[in-house]
Amino acid sequence: MYKRNIYKALMTRLAEPRRFVQVLSGPRQTGKTTLARQAMAGIKIASHYATADEPALKDRTWIEQQWEVARVKTKSGARKKKVLLILDEIQKITGWSETVKRLWDEDTANQLPLHVIILGSSAETTISRDILLMTRVDKPALLRRLFQLGCNYSGQILSYQKMLGQLQDAGNTTTLAHYLDLLQSAGLMTGLSKYAGQRVRQRASSPKLLVLNTALMSASGPDKLGEAKQDPDYWGRLVESAIGSSLANGIIGKNMELFYWSSRNREVDFVLSRKNELIAIEVKSGRNKGSLPGIAAFSEEFKVKRKLLVGFKGISLDEILLIPPEELF
Repeated sequence: MYKRNIYKALMTRLAEPRRFVQVLSGPRQTGKTTLARQAMAGIKIASHYATADEPALKDRTWIEQQWEVARVKTKSGARKKKVLLILDEIQKITGWSETVKRLWDEDTANQLPLHVIILGSSAETTISRDILLMTRVDKPALLRRLFQLGCNYSGQILSYQKMLGQLQDAGNTTTLAHYLDLLQSAGLMTGLSKYAGQRVRQRASSPKLLVLNTALMSASGPDKLGEAKQDPDYWGRLVESAIGSSLANGIIGKNMELFYWSSRNREVDFVLSRKNELIAIEVKSGRNKGSLPGIAAFSEEFKVKRKLLVGFKGISLDEILLIPPEELF
């Protein structure tokens, strides 16, 4: 279901005249490249595919070179033509996001109709091969255990103190918060902050753990779809994580942020923020969370532009996964 919806979303966005950049990350060998190549085959526009997964060492200059190939294709006729650029295994290039943003901004200023899909692999080997090479990590074993904890508790709010207890480590909450940032930079998982309208309070909140690809959950979950649905708690977290990861990946490079909210046993699953606008999202999957829906309480404290229900008697899962986050506003 996840791969099918991603493919539909890509084809929908490619059919639109508006430019977009889409980042797809997940474990290796899960079909990201196949999806991208299917998208290339399914559209009637020029395209250029390049991968950093080759023997020769790649750097940010390589990104610029491949980008220029696609730019040339947009200018091959009297009028600028829409072109699809796909860059694969991008996580192997340090600082790739800054280069992509700069090139994207240049194309925006020059009104080049370039669509971009960025593919990045992630797996537990990514922690060893990529994260540990990018930055100093004093406790690599703790980082790996935190990643596993995030996969097991995705969709749940977990305080840093409880995490330390689960991880059986004498570290501190600052270290865990830093490691969560590293895992997010690698496209593995994130810890959503509680929306509070004040940055200091948001940073001090207990994070809501969220994998950025549900394959990281299902890899250690039930083998069959029917078995997964028979476990309400697991299925509910899987559904919520699918929606959360879709939102989190969809806002990359855009002026939006994703949070959760909770207060006095009331919870809002996701809060999408853009400038001074807020969208409250409740996911209804049959899971007994132990807390009550909190959109009404949240709306009393903050000005909400839209209140969305996803799942039973609301927007279907197929629909919400196909809608770019900015269109929810």
